[in-house]
Amino acid sequence: MLSYHKANELIEQTKENKIYFGLERMQVLLEKLGNPHEKTRSIHLAGTNGKGSTLTYLRSILNEAGYRVGTFTSPYLFQRNDQIQLDGKPISQEDFVQLVEQILPVIEELKRSDYGAPVEFEVMTALAFMYFAQVENIDFVIIETGLGGRLDPTNVLTPLVAIITNIGLDHIEFLGNDLLQIANEKAGIIKPSIPLVSGCTQQEVISLLQKTAAEQQSSLHQLGSQFEVHHSNETFTYTSEQHTYTDLQLAMLGTHQQTNAALAIQTIELLEAFHDVQVQQEALRSGLQQATIKNRIEVVQTEPMVIMDGGHNQEGIKALVDTLLNSFPDKKFIVLFSAMVDKEVKEMIQSLQQLTHKIIVTTFPHPRSIQRDEIYRVLDHHSLQFVEDYKIAFHQLRGDLQEDEVLVVTGSLNFLSFVRQA
Repeated sequence: MLSYHKANELIEQTKENKIYFGLERMQVLLEKLGNPHEKTRSIHLAGTNGKGSTLTYLRSILNEAGYRVGTFTSPYLFQRNDQIQLDGKPISQEDFVQLVEQILPVIEELKRSDYGAPVEFEVMTALAFMYFAQVENIDFVIIETGLGGRLDPTNVLTPLVAIITNIGLDHIEFLGNDLLQIANEKAGIIKPSIPLVSGCTQQEVISLLQKTAAEQQSSLHQLGSQFEVHHSNETFTYTSEQHTYTDLQLAMLGTHQQTNAALAIQTIELLEAFHDVQVQQEALRSGLQQATIKNRIEVVQTEPMVIMDGGHNQEGIKALVDTLLNSFPDKKFIVLFSAMVDKEVKEMIQSLQQLTHKIIVTTFPHPRSIQRDEIYRVLDHHSLQFVEDYKIAFHQLRGDLQEDEVLVVTGSLNFLSFVRQA
């Protein structure tokens, strides 16, 4: 049997394989594995921000109602097996190793074919489908896209419900450089006669989703039309034709989280209406209150206060800034930031400057991490502090915190993973 370290190493090596722009290789891979993705009832999520939180609210509500739920997300937080979870708990290292051993011969077979060997995300997606197909009495799996939607390896699914949380300018080198191009890629998860839940707010994007849903004969359930969320600082109200829920409470901070929770509630209503799912109001409220996700404006330490948030793009950083200013009006903020080189780093920094002018930018060991030269190229280095070693930066900043100060670690989710391990 492989060791867990060796299994990880073999998956890591697949990052070097050639990207395949299409779903054919993924379909062939799954066919050779017995089409495990066809053996479970799934819910499919795409969107620029909020996928992980919406997934977590949905999973937590279904768990509270007594259902067993598998989830697949990316990137991983600490270890690769974190991406594949059952009822909120990562699969064991032993199960992960067994899955890798099963898929290795198929990877080798594909390597010798015209398709070539699959890349890491294709392999991880297949491993998730394999695991969920083997779990006894699993009720639902919730699958998060990795990038886009139309050509994403997860888009082999025919789900019960599809969700598009929102659309923003992200991954423009792959998805297109304007909202409609990106929206068209995300809309690729809409399947014939499968309902779509949308949290998108731009009218041109909503119009595109309406057109695509009509072409696919799918019903569109749009935030602000078929259902609404009314925000307040501590609670929110959800309304639709089916229900009105008042004084709903969340553990996660921010009005954007209330919107994510509303998308989950609307999805529950669709499951109740069309798939014989039963969720009592008590389970819904409890599920929302208990749902937490690491690195989503997470207070990881209180004295001194340290908050981590994976605001990995401009929309995420804006939500972070708004939430911190509203939730901690008496605090002073210090930010430790790093991101991938292909993100809108200048705009993200400008948003963070609304929170504080004490921003320290660093780098971390990832091939796409922004480096010193690139930081100085895109930013005004006279008003910028740069520390090469993220470990030194983090420990020094945390050690120097005053009672009224908060250290906010934000940017790439991969960056946060490194900081947490430090």
